[in-house]
Amino acid sequence: MDKNHGGAGGKGSGREGQPSPSAPSHAELLARRLTGREGPPLSVILCTGAAAKTRFLRAAAGAAAGSVLYMDTDLLYAGCARAGLGRIRDCTTLVCPDQDTWHRDLASAISASSAGRMTVIIDSLNGIYEMYGGADSAMTANTHIMALASLAGQAGSAVIVGVRVRRRMSMKANGFGGGGEAARAAQSTAATAGEWVLHPGGRQVPRMAADSTYLLPPEGTDAPPDKVEV
Repeated sequence: MDKNHGGAGGKGSGREGQPSPSAPSHAELLARRLTGREGPPLSVILCTGAAAKTRFLRAAAGAAAGSVLYMDTDLLYAGCARAGLGRIRDCTTLVCPDQDTWHRDLASAISASSAGRMTVIIDSLNGIYEMYGGADSAMTANTHIMALASLAGQAGSAVIVGVRVRRRMSMKANGFGGGGEAARAAQSTAATAGEWVLHPGGRQVPRMAADSTYLLPPEGTDAPPDKVEV
């Protein structure tokens, strides 16, 4: 058999017989844009599944050109890392805030991101809500994130917030119990209209003055993330 089977441009070919690197997914390309030098100061990523959320935020941490502060309130990313399921880069600092340490960790994030360019990833807004509980948790979380993004943005830093959501009026439209083209069409429509709520819990997602808000596609697809009009 010809050892060059497949040709120079064939799938799987590469230099000296090595496999060619796979093309980046749409989510990975978005992660690069949000963490690049021209990236927006604040981005909100809406996801209908916990695994998809963590996978995207991990891609963002890997794509960032400079240092990264990963604030993991959901503990899913930290759990995967400790189990050896994902390598944390040397330039990434992982912290797991709880109710006792949140203010201290937030102050450290503000200090670091306002002193020089970096990427701060908050995983996730749901976890901050759970830390606070009570009726004022939405206002508290929103205030803290906006203060962080404002001061970080002045130094060219980026803040990315992950949020697990469902649409208030239809769980199936957000990937729970439905699939295929119909579900994708419903999700695309929902990206420009309708109210989003946290999942689980059902609390309305607070409106943030984010420079970009995206809805990730349903799990198992590589469709482009939808830009959400807020």
